[in-house]
Parts: sequence; structure tokens; C-alpha cells
Amino acid sequence: LEGQGAKRQTAGGQKVLSEFVIMGGSVLEGRTVMEINWPKNCLLVALARDGKEMIPRGKTKLMAGDKLTVLTDERDAGYIHDKMENLCYTSF
Repeated sequence: LEGQGAKRQTAGGQKVLSEFVIMGGSVLEGRTVMEINWPKNCLLVALARDGKEMIPRGKTKLMAGDKLTVLTDERDAGYIHDKMENLCYTSF
């Protein structure tokens, strides 16, 4: 799967990769991956910071400017998009 919104057909339907950037002051900034109540049917698969991509772990601390890559089913993509934008852009 390549790039934002890439799709791949599997037995369970199409999978969608989407990217979101954490904005300064958002509810994600300064928290660890395990502290976040991630949307259902959403898998955080990568985090890009300062031009380097990593696989996030539970103890990975999220920072403003981080680019998150999430995987979901096509049927849930709209819901996940709205929830992730809310997490990435909404202040405390």
C-alpha cells in the first residue's frame, strides 16, 4: 500500500491507508500511544517525525508535527477520518 488513501483488496474488503498530522495543542500532543482511546476499527501503523518513519509502540510519545498513518476498512473510512481529524486538531 502506497501513499495516502491507498487501497488494497483483501478477503474482508478494501483496506484504506490515511495520513493525519498532529497539530500543536491537540489532545494527542504529549501523550503516549497507549494513553489514546483510538477509534474502533483503526490501526496505527506508522509515525513519521523529522523525515524518519517508525512503527509506533505503546510507549511512543506523540508530538506536534508527527504524521500518523492509520489503516482501516473502506466501509469505516469516513468515520475514522472524522475521528482522527478530531483527535489531531482538537485542543484540550
